[in-house]
Amino acid sequence: MHNRFTYILLGLFATLFVACGSIYDNGECVSAEHKISFVVSVNNSGTRTTWGDDYTSTIGSSFDNMIRLDALRVAIIDAATNAHIGNVENLIHWSESENTYRFVGEVTKLNLTPGAEYKVAVYANCTNAEDSAMWFDYTALDPQSGAIPMWGVKQVTLALTDNQDIGTISMLRAAAKVEVNLGPAMADYTIHSVTMNVLNRYGYSLPNGWNGVANTTEIVRDNTMREYRSLYTPTGGVVFEAMSERQHILYMPEYSNVDPLTPLAKMTVVLVDENGVHQTFKDALSFGTYTAGKLVEGTTYDIVRNNYYQFNITGVSGGLTIDYKVADWSEGGSWDYGEFAYPTYHNPILPDDIYNSGNVSSDPVITTNPVMSYNAVDDEAGAFSAWFHMTAPVGQQWTPSLINQSEADYEIRVYKGGVLITDVEQMVASSDWYNIKIVPLKPERIGTVVKFGISHKASWMHEGTRLYLLINGKADAIAWPNSGSDPKIIEITQQ
Repeated sequence: MHNRFTYILLGLFATLFVACGSIYDNGECVSAEHKISFVVSVNNSGTRTTWGDDYTSTIGSSFDNMIRLDALRVAIIDAATNAHIGNVENLIHWSESENTYRFVGEVTKLNLTPGAEYKVAVYANCTNAEDSAMWFDYTALDPQSGAIPMWGVKQVTLALTDNQDIGTISMLRAAAKVEVNLGPAMADYTIHSVTMNVLNRYGYSLPNGWNGVANTTEIVRDNTMREYRSLYTPTGGVVFEAMSERQHILYMPEYSNVDPLTPLAKMTVVLVDENGVHQTFKDALSFGTYTAGKLVEGTTYDIVRNNYYQFNITGVSGGLTIDYKVADWSEGGSWDYGEFAYPTYHNPILPDDIYNSGNVSSDPVITTNPVMSYNAVDDEAGAFSAWFHMTAPVGQQWTPSLINQSEADYEIRVYKGGVLITDVEQMVASSDWYNIKIVPLKPERIGTVVKFGISHKASWMHEGTRLYLLINGKADAIAWPNSGSDPKIIEITQQ
């Protein structure tokens, strides 16, 4: 809810009420809510930067194009000084077409000047969103738990209306993609492992030259590299997406191979032949020019963001024979809404009294303490009971769980329409409300604090990977009293 100021002008015969969000120097009264809308794009020609005609393009996978809405920040930046002014608030999104997703957010509280130039910057999949010093942890590139950090910007004149469409913001990936394949002549072999000898642990989300452009597409490829020097030698391999026994894919931060003070980045490949014998080719793949399947000595390429490096192994006679390609990784494939969408659901989950009253607003006042007690006669009589409602995306599964307690001490029961659910696959997005009960099974656990959360698995996530939903309000406005400070968790005390 935005503040509204009421100015009361009393006259002899009349009273005039004027409601206004802001009064500017010229006395103009403007709308209380200033919104902007835009499209985020990583999968069309708009994301091609001026990288030269000698670079071909390659199609990205669903993971390559993924934008996680729980790791998305949109900032307003001063166009003249590149100073961070503040963030766009209350972002919502929807699908306009198969490949187009529109965002709408508020800039009301930023005290911007109508008609002035600003940059709208989108930071996607970033684990650290602190302006120009932004960096991401290398493990954030793991397809099992994250997505590739991206950045995009567009300079616009903000009219500060109730909803100004500023067009499309193109995104630039902040990592490189490296692919190792076995060619048709290697039908008797499989890939056991691909390992980097050295790489950077971290990388910047913002590219070099970020502060000198008005649009992402103005970034020049030859000047885009911005290395975060954090060398380390990986242990246990760094293959984050083993697509098959014939193709391995790696995602990594930028790395300078032309710096004479650092070792050249190389890859060791272990192949398995038709007899099951492992053959190790140490430091066999280098980033450079290949002629007739062999590396041209003295040639090196940096590992640059948004570039795609492909090694095709065509033979093993006297060492690996390589067909090598560097491509523009700007174009992408199609998304579907199930891959892109963050679930739509009621936050916070509701206690029995609010649900039964019918007051299921988006901003309820919860006074119920999250407690439960053991009851030997009727075990659900003292259970913690709450109501959960998820509506999208269609078929989205969710799972209630106790994070720090054994199933031998507590049991979770979920009811739909008063019927106990026995198949977890029935807990999916629908028009129905679900009643979740946490039942204590042992009286001696009095005083125990149980951490309760609800997780979901999106279609783009690998098996065994889940993300926890916000079920306890917001980080700065916890809804359930006496339940900790984590909006993803409700702390329930057995009493």
